[in-house]
Amino acid sequence: MNSKINVYRKRFLRLSGVIKVLRSEKDYYSIVFSATAKIGVRSKYLFLSIIDMLEKQNIYGAFVLTRAYLENTAALGFLTIKFKKALEENKIEEISKPTIKFLLGGRGFPEKKHIEQSGKVFVEATRVGNLIKEVDQDLYNRGKNKKGFPEKILGDMYYKALSEFSHPNFLALTLCSKVVNSNDIINFDKSGSIQDEKFCIIHLNLISGIFFDYWGKQESLVSKYYKLPKI
Repeated sequence: MNSKINVYRKRFLRLSGVIKVLRSEKDYYSIVFSATAKIGVRSKYLFLSIIDMLEKQNIYGAFVLTRAYLENTAALGFLTIKFKKALEENKIEEISKPTIKFLLGGRGFPEKKHIEQSGKVFVEATRVGNLIKEVDQDLYNRGKNKKGFPEKILGDMYYKALSEFSHPNFLALTLCSKVVNSNDIINFDKSGSIQDEKFCIIHLNLISGIFFDYWGKQESLVSKYYKLPKI
């Protein structure tokens, strides 16, 4: 595993899974802290699981987990962007809705009717595509002065590719295949190649760089009120 990946692994291992209990939806800083910490812990274990898959040469698993890790990173970026905007505009109450969507939101399970039948309010989660779009715009605004900086680095360059490797399509179904001999016998049960591993690591490196960029920003925003770990 390359040196950057090992650095990210050490940083994630410093992140504790012990999180302060959310007491009130009116304590806006508390709910942002809670959502950020939960996203961080989930990202930690997704990242560590990707490393485990790569070390076991399970490329199928590595690509699927990397896609989930990208979605989680987009969630952190989205929350950081919204929180920063709410603070700058002195409209901290506006952070409540997008944050609650992370903490309590869902889309298809449990179903809305079952939640409402239990006397609770159904909260619809923000679509992953919207999270990625928001983060891509923020990254582009910060990097557009650099020559050749892509406009949709997460959505077009990485998420689309990872989705192809995660769905039962041509790329995913033939990912670990190898022609055994000239009699058209193919082995679909082989370990990934060095090229497969490198391709996954490229994605993992970039996503991790974005994750820790937003974590640092969010840590500095939240730390006035609640202490997020510096990782």
